[in-house]
Amino acid sequence: MWNKNERDGHVDQAKGKVKQAVGDLAGNDKLKAEGKVDETVGKAKTAVGGAQKKVGAAIESLGSASHVYRHGAGVVAWAVRKMEEEGESCPSF
Repeated sequence: MWNKNERDGHVDQAKGKVKQAVGDLAGNDKLKAEGKVDETVGKAKTAVGGAQKKVGAAIESLGSASHVYRHGAGVVAWAVRKMEEEGESCPSF
C-alpha cells in the first residue's frame, strides 16, 4: 500500500502527463511546461515516499522503540547503508 507521499506523487505524475498531452494537442507550451513540472515533482514525492517506507521498515526490524530512541541518527545511517548494500539508492534533494 502506498503512503501519502507515494500516493500524492503518483497523482502528480499522472496530472503532469495529462497536462503535457493536452498542452501538446492545444499547442499550449505553458501547459506542457506545467505538466513537466508536475510530473517531476510527482517523481520526487514518490521517491521520498518509497524511502520513508524503507527506512520505517528497517527501523521496525530493529525492535524496541527505546533502542531507536537511544541510537537516533545512527539508526537512520544504518538504514541508509542497508539500502545501499541492497543496491537501492536514497533520493537526494
